[in-house]
This record gives sequence, structure tokens and C-alpha cells, in this order.
Amino acid sequence: MDWQGSLVRVKGLTIFYVVVYFTCGNPGGVNDAKFQEILAAQRNLGFPLVLVADFNATPDEIVARGWPAMVGGHVIKAEVDCTCSSGKGRHLDYVVASKC
Repeated sequence: MDWQGSLVRVKGLTIFYVVVYFTCGNPGGVNDAKFQEILAAQRNLGFPLVLVADFNATPDEIVARGWPAMVGGHVIKAEVDCTCSSGKGRHLDYVVASKC
């Protein structure tokens, strides 16, 4: 398994906090399966999701796949030029969070 989740309680709010590594060079297939596992767990638990990940895809690519919409959330990324300096430099590490 390439992801771990934990329930975190902060000021009366329980959050499903997940850390995951999405496979490099495979935006579909195995990565879609990982996301679907996380989505199913989040829906079963019924808590807001904070997904911290090396997505190995840009925020625009993840938005195009519909992942933030599936959790009723949005992308939160660092205010830096890139998180991966290999190649042309891209944002690959960021957060998808559902609304509370």
C-alpha cells in the first residue's frame, strides 16, 4: 500500500488525514485505483479529507481528472516556483482538501 490514513481531531473537528505517493509516469490505472481506495475510505468514515501527496502530476492534471471535485474540495499548493526541480520543474507535491 502506498498510502496511510489517520483520524485527527482538532478543536472538535475530526479529519481523515492521508499521506500518499502516487506512482510516477502513470496518471491513470494504478493511481486511479489508489485514489478510489482513499475516496471509498473517506466516504465510509464520513469525515472531511486532507490528502497530502506526491501526486506525480500537476494540480491542473489532477483537477482535470476530477479528483478534487470527487471529495468536494480543492487543491492547496505552496507558493513556490516548483516542488520538483527535475526536468522543467513542476508542482507535484501539494494538498487536496475537502471543505469542512
